[in-house]
Amino acid sequence: MYWPSVQLPLAFDDAWSVRLVDGYTLGDAFVRTENFGYYRPLYLLGYMLARALGPAGPFVLHALCLIVHSANAVLLTRLARALAGRSDAGMELAVGLLYALNPFVFQAVALPAGLNHLLACLFTLSATLSYVAARQSGRARYWAISLALAVLSFLANEIGVVAAGFCLVYEISRAWRLRRWERHAWSFIAVAAPGVVYLLIYPLIPKGAPPEAVQTLSDFLQRALYAAQMLAYPFAALTKPVVAGNEAAVMAAAGMTAAACVAVVVARSRWNVLLVAGLLAFAGAAAPPLARLSADYVLNAPRALYVPLAGVALVWAALALALADVMTRAGCGRRIKLLSTPALRAVGVALLCALGAAHVGSQLSLHVRVHAPITALVQTALTMPPDQRMLVLNMPEWVAPKARRFPVGSEGVIVMAPYVGGDDLVLANAGQRRDVQLAQFSTPFQPGLSYVYHPWGEQMEAGALPAALTMAARVMWVRYFTDTLRADWVGGVEPPAVFEGDAQVAFGGALYLVAHHTQPCRSGWILATRWRRAPGAQPDPSQATLSLFAQVYDAQGALIAQQDGALLSGLLGFQALPAGRDAVDRRWLMGSPSTAPVTIWVGLYDYQTGQRLPAVRSDGAALEHDALQLAAPLAAGDLPECR
Repeated sequence: MYWPSVQLPLAFDDAWSVRLVDGYTLGDAFVRTENFGYYRPLYLLGYMLARALGPAGPFVLHALCLIVHSANAVLLTRLARALAGRSDAGMELAVGLLYALNPFVFQAVALPAGLNHLLACLFTLSATLSYVAARQSGRARYWAISLALAVLSFLANEIGVVAAGFCLVYEISRAWRLRRWERHAWSFIAVAAPGVVYLLIYPLIPKGAPPEAVQTLSDFLQRALYAAQMLAYPFAALTKPVVAGNEAAVMAAAGMTAAACVAVVVARSRWNVLLVAGLLAFAGAAAPPLARLSADYVLNAPRALYVPLAGVALVWAALALALADVMTRAGCGRRIKLLSTPALRAVGVALLCALGAAHVGSQLSLHVRVHAPITALVQTALTMPPDQRMLVLNMPEWVAPKARRFPVGSEGVIVMAPYVGGDDLVLANAGQRRDVQLAQFSTPFQPGLSYVYHPWGEQMEAGALPAALTMAARVMWVRYFTDTLRADWVGGVEPPAVFEGDAQVAFGGALYLVAHHTQPCRSGWILATRWRRAPGAQPDPSQATLSLFAQVYDAQGALIAQQDGALLSGLLGFQALPAGRDAVDRRWLMGSPSTAPVTIWVGLYDYQTGQRLPAVRSDGAALEHDALQLAAPLAAGDLPECR
């Protein structure tokens, strides 16, 4: 389910963090925390590893997220067995699946920025299981392992202090089963001791200012609503179509969840201990981040609540199993033989998992589409020498569906932030440095957008754009096309190259086409042309109305593709060609690549008068139709994407 996430590039906090640790030593991860809002050495070590691995770093970080999440699901099944006091393969499988496919875990698994939460959960669960082993065997080594793992959970993320709380939940479940509180149950205080020391020294550690919670009633209610939704998410998906408003749907679903929990407890289900343990684990682990973080932060970063979701999985596994038992006692199995207790369990868990899987698949698809421009930017930047500049127009800051489905909160993807630069993206994903300028530029025509899109970068006015374009060896423009984001390399301005013979064609005596290249791709052809102002010629304002045309004809003379407009996808007019530099224009001629011969005609015309500029070869011969005729290469083999 999550495997496509390993192909995602690093953006947002991930790209910034790779730049932050550039040049760090192993010891720096523990002492150079002044520029980071938290004390999370293990977080920094992960990005140091990615920086050292260069281009392989993003894959390794994503793979680590997936591996640790899978390990957490397995560890939670072991903890569920300890809490329930019994071995039940069906129960353990239900807990593991409900945790692995919980819709709220998606961001923590898909983005390496959540790896610190994954590791904190890994060490918290491991510390609790070691504590269980110590309580059951009394061996000193298990006590030592439990304490060491608890300390590691602190170093991964502050929420690791709840390790002692998980041990307390185990003691409560044990007392529930034995119907008495044992004297040795107070042993959980031993695990709490390192956490207390950590909390005392944490304010003294030099670090930047983290986002703080706004302590208002409105903000608190927003956080409480989000937390309630985590427990109520299956009912929320059912109530939202019939209850107006996200908040009303969540409150109705929360009421239904509370009623279901009360009913199970009153019915004295054999899964009561697991249900109560899950509720306690969720409440205890959710309290620190909800008390410390603002509602906006939580809504945009649900990864901060990854650890509490272990309790959610326990709760819903208990509810599903208890419901199967109730239905069996009601006689469903006698009426329909297929509805035995195991079958009812499987159906209930499958339905819950399907809700989570649908959300995970939807979110992962959105992330893949949104991060495609990052990959295109990095790949294009690597074709440049380090001393050249790339200009990227309208890189997305935020992309989200217009209609929020589920969960309530921000379902979109954050790509950029004020502290993230274009050079950070290249460094984080390729291990190399490039000069990348990010800018916004608005055009009067925008296709209908299927989801909300906010561009990122310096606001570029029309008058300032030509100057920025003539300073960029590569220009990339992020736009919408066929209901998705496209990041097209539209050209750039480069030092002049030397060409001989008939490679040079003069248009109107003042503009030269000095080189060209055509490449077939899956949806047509990419045509690259290189343009130069005649030596000594001054900028001519009348050239502002000139347009380049590129037309593709089949063997029968039928027009199958055409692309008109000024250079660089219409951004750079011919009157703005810089002296002493060549403008390279790349455009996509959309059509069906053919194995039969096709011809491309290239020329210039004035779009106000419709008149073509005279085209003359370097030997003085006039071109037929005042256009250069090119033989397009034939399509063969597996063609690349048109970019």
